[in-house]
Amino acid sequence: MKKNASFARGLCVSALAFLLCACIALLTACSPKVVLRFNTLPGYIPAETASGFENHVPAPAEPAGGFVYIQTGYAEGAEVYGPYPVAPGGSIESRDIPKGKYSRLALFYSPMPLPVREEKPAGDATVVGKKGSKSKAISVEGLPVLAANDGEFWEKTASAPVAAGVFNEGGAAALFGDVRVRSVRKTVLGVRLIPLASTVFSRQDSRFPPCVDLAGKVRKQFIKIDTTGSQSVYVMLSNYQGAGIVYAGTLALYGSDGSILNTKTFNKTIPEDLPESVLFPLPQSGAVWLYAEYISAGKTSLPIFFY
Repeated sequence: MKKNASFARGLCVSALAFLLCACIALLTACSPKVVLRFNTLPGYIPAETASGFENHVPAPAEPAGGFVYIQTGYAEGAEVYGPYPVAPGGSIESRDIPKGKYSRLALFYSPMPLPVREEKPAGDATVVGKKGSKSKAISVEGLPVLAANDGEFWEKTASAPVAAGVFNEGGAAALFGDVRVRSVRKTVLGVRLIPLASTVFSRQDSRFPPCVDLAGKVRKQFIKIDTTGSQSVYVMLSNYQGAGIVYAGTLALYGSDGSILNTKTFNKTIPEDLPESVLFPLPQSGAVWLYAEYISAGKTSLPIFFY
């Protein structure tokens, strides 16, 4: 009898364990999921060159990719979730966003994680028709970016306090309208990031954009280019007696919709006597950003010329 009782207890424990695992799996399956698929990321190296040949380049000094933050709208009460690591060719799946309808959903990309102020306590989620939801939102420096409309949102993200102060001129953003996050269905968003840069350079400027010496670390920087009266932009990468650009990674030109217009990858040390350069044709209209990865030494600048 004792053996039978022990066997019965064992069956009950196994059944309870099975039911618990099944409940956890069911709850996970029913939790809302937001999937982000990126068109490209800063530092992306295409498999083929513009001429159609395989793009054989050395490994970068610092891998491409970074971290993404999701912001639920830009009105008062907007929450921020993340950081989610992402690399070229990868995607992000988040179960942190509470279900509901969002009039706007903003994404921010940063090469490095942003400083976290504190973990926000669980509370009401800022969504339509869903109150009392436990939130996994975080509090990070510089976010959320609040605005009255889309125009003000993009104006603020391109301002010095955000583009330079928060993202160190290396960030990018995307904005979506009327996003519904459901419990039992994936919400899939195709993402094309728009560069964020407060530095604007034109052929009228007498001084080149300064390069920050990060003590041997790679700088990933966007510079907005004023294309007025220009057909192409030329960037020189030179190292003069150990001062200047001592390493170059990927340089690329981005269009107004965030697409890559041209790109060139070096991933090499720049010798003192062998400078490198790149010439990109400019579009006839629309905003343009230059993306540059480099290591600089000493007080120097990035020589940019227009033709």
